[in-house]
Amino acid sequence: MKKGIIGIVVIVCIAVGAIFYVNNYSEEPVVSAEDANKEALFITNKIMEGLKDYKVVIVLSYQKSIIVHTSINSSDKNAKKLAKDIEVKISEILKSKELNSVSKIDSYKIYVKSKDEKTLN
Repeated sequence: MKKGIIGIVVIVCIAVGAIFYVNNYSEEPVVSAEDANKEALFITNKIMEGLKDYKVVIVLSYQKSIIVHTSINSSDKNAKKLAKDIEVKISEILKSKELNSVSKIDSYKIYVKSKDEKTLN
């Protein structure tokens, strides 16, 4: 059930991000919504694989941001360290050989949020 809801949230966010990107004027070649969705889904899947040891929900805004919703309490004394660990892990994934072909991979900002929606990093 949780995976189904997470999947729906991720797909909706990907679609909205892709539509927003495609509809904005740009000097760069326009990416089709289908290609943007495939790329965003590919990135999201790689991040989920890399964070399999954490309870997280990933929200990706195409070529803009990656928001990681966690079950971490913001008041936990290790919250900042855990958030930094997650951020570093995602950065490593984004720089991996598997994602070399992804356009504008460096454009993503990473936000790690606590379960009470506070940004931890």
